Amino acid sequence: MENLIDRDDSTSRELCAIKARLMWATFTKDERALVRFGMFPADKMAEAERAGFAGKDGVRLLAVALMDCAKNDGGMRA
Repeated sequence: MENLIDRDDSTSRELCAIKARLMWATFTKDERALVRFGMFPADKMAEAERAGFAGKDGVRLLAVALMDCAKNDGGMRA
């Protein structure tokens, strides 16, 4: 599939935020715990990359959006 994210702009950030919310809703408790510590479920991230959220900006923006989901759902952990 074609890469949906080719630069860091408001449209790309919004696409990643939407994708992250959809992903977060399907994550198990353990997967959510990983994100809270700044780690990401490899299989779900690989699936997102295949869906067009690839490249340096796509992966980074999606990771940030997932951390925002964690922050909004109880917070990140250090």
